[in-house]
Amino acid sequence: MKMAGKMDEVIDLGLAEELGVEYEPYKMSDDEVIEALRQINKEVPWEVPVSKELLPYLRPTILCEAHHPEIREEALRIVEGAETSIDAAMMIFYYMISRIKYAMEPPKTSPDALRTRKGNCFTKAGLQIALLRSVGIPGRYSFDKTLLKVIKIVVPREIFEKMPGKFTIHQSADAYHIERRKWIQCDTTFDEGLMPFPYNWNGKTDLLLLCPWWRLGHVGKSPYFPVNELLGRFKQRGFTKDFCAREIDPFTEHLRTLSIQELCKHYKRTLGRRDADSFAHILYFHFVGHFRDVHYNPLFRYDTNLEDLSDLQESGLRIFEPKYSVEKFEEWSVSGIPFEVE
Repeated sequence: MKMAGKMDEVIDLGLAEELGVEYEPYKMSDDEVIEALRQINKEVPWEVPVSKELLPYLRPTILCEAHHPEIREEALRIVEGAETSIDAAMMIFYYMISRIKYAMEPPKTSPDALRTRKGNCFTKAGLQIALLRSVGIPGRYSFDKTLLKVIKIVVPREIFEKMPGKFTIHQSADAYHIERRKWIQCDTTFDEGLMPFPYNWNGKTDLLLLCPWWRLGHVGKSPYFPVNELLGRFKQRGFTKDFCAREIDPFTEHLRTLSIQELCKHYKRTLGRRDADSFAHILYFHFVGHFRDVHYNPLFRYDTNLEDLSDLQESGLRIFEPKYSVEKFEEWSVSGIPFEVE
């Protein structure tokens, strides 16, 4: 895979048309970006960086239309009340997993993703980065080579089995912690409706939605998106916009109607017991990190009957070095767990 750069500043419109995708160019000069950042600096409590080193991660790039009026307005609304850049980045993270659905479809612009409320990993990463940049937080793409198995969960089996190749490139977002001057990965690929496991980001450590043995290597980081290469891959697979809407979207939407127990069973059937357990385990331990003392406060999915779990809520359950499996989540019907660490 080529790292994205100037070669991708111009979209292959012919290829895009074949896939049924339309693009509206949105560009700003460096002077316009700096002026926009100065205005943002008056509206947010953190110091917006305007250094030459970070400017590429603050300007609009292809399919990441930072500072677009629609994106900027939504970004400021999302981060209202945030006191630090990482508070804001976490607010954007939870917005992305709760409001923007995952959808297997060709790449599209950030305003389009915001309007339709859905997108693939690269589209969601682009929107997430655009929201970050629009409130003065540098954002960049992270590229990881991974087994194709990662998308097996959300694609019908008969379609998955016909897909060429054994690996793909997974794209996620990195947010820049302005106060600590540190980049942190924060993957928002799946939405909450597709996750029967805890799905949280602590704002301190990298979050990547891949089992370690799926990941074949890190490809790199970039402020740009390799749009023409991705369009070519979608053409190779025959994944036009219409095909995805007709053949894949109904399957993904069906998964969101499943109970937590049924969704857990789907993960086991699709990934195998080991990978499903490991996925649950990785997400849990990402959040608690190295802490041992954890207050457990369940946060249940919108369609869960809280009355049935009142005993669990009132128990003040305290967990030490917990070990989770798919069965635990089937038993408790838990989809998201926030933790307070002592």
